[in-house]
Amino acid sequence: MTPAPNEAAVTIEVFPKESIVKVGDTVTVMCRAGEKLQYCRVTSPAGTFNLKPNIPVSNGYIYSGKGLETGECGFTIANVQEMNNGNHTCYLGFDNTGLESNTTMSVIVASNEQVTDGLSPIRKEPENCGYADLCAVSQNLTHTLSWRDNGKELSCVVQHFAMDERANNQTKSQLNVLYKPRDVEISSEQFGFEIGKPGRINKQVQANPRPSFAWNVGGGEWIREGQVDSLTGRFRAGETINNGSGIWQASLEIDSVTAEDVERVYNLRASNIAGVTDYAVSISTMDAPQAGGGVRGKASHSSSEAQIDPEPKTEKTTAHIEVEVDGGMENPSANHTASNEYINGNQDVKKTDQNSDKDTPV
Repeated sequence: MTPAPNEAAVTIEVFPKESIVKVGDTVTVMCRAGEKLQYCRVTSPAGTFNLKPNIPVSNGYIYSGKGLETGECGFTIANVQEMNNGNHTCYLGFDNTGLESNTTMSVIVASNEQVTDGLSPIRKEPENCGYADLCAVSQNLTHTLSWRDNGKELSCVVQHFAMDERANNQTKSQLNVLYKPRDVEISSEQFGFEIGKPGRINKQVQANPRPSFAWNVGGGEWIREGQVDSLTGRFRAGETINNGSGIWQASLEIDSVTAEDVERVYNLRASNIAGVTDYAVSISTMDAPQAGGGVRGKASHSSSEAQIDPEPKTEKTTAHIEVEVDGGMENPSANHTASNEYINGNQDVKKTDQNSDKDTPV
């Protein structure tokens, strides 16, 4: 009904404007005006009802208030069900003016959300997410990611109003941190070679994923794994050996060591999708020095740490999240909102290593 030009619709107060409840709860909403009411009508997802004191209607809606003569048009749902989820509008008709005013509030029936492993198909983004949809919410990690986090577990803990306390509220994924080759040896000089006998240069590096190796003898051609140099046929690049914990061993075989070989510099290039690192190795006919003897080798061209004690990795994995450190890929998104995300590993507290590489924030 449209008011006359000199009449204005009566203002209605509603409380609360929004109610979040679970199935089985009781909820009460009050729509109030400052005038006596002729009727109190409510439209809802469950139907339209003309409410009066002491007269129950279908679907669990009953009048709540001190009477229509006081201007109160409230309703109570004693046993909330999923069908009550949505907007509710109060229509108030006034006895003296013949006018009608209305206001709207919402009842949100929270469902018991299920935590997934993040591998199931995601149908919609949060802004378009419906009641029955599986939706994804992204949140950045506040942890500063480093190569040391490779193999650790990422736990996503979910909190939700309607979740059963006994329900599984977290998922775990194993981090797969991509990083360029790093040095694991203090000295770049290798000892114990004998003139006139075969020799082998072994070099260990740490990287993820597996790097490719190529050797260069004194600035000559690059010799790749399994190949022999084309100039002399005396140098062969051996196959890469996986020593575990992300450590890979490259080797260069010399068919018969000469005095000139002892004077050469042997360059090794290790590369993967995360970066490239070059190493310079020299050989000696001297015996290896005792620990603490102070023998100094030629420096590696890597910006990595000289010595690494790799952390063990968990065997159990539910998913892989790939992240590249030292430049490259962004951090992954983690599913579920209202969550606390953290890295679980073999160490609860990450110790600061003054000699470590610079970590990459994500």
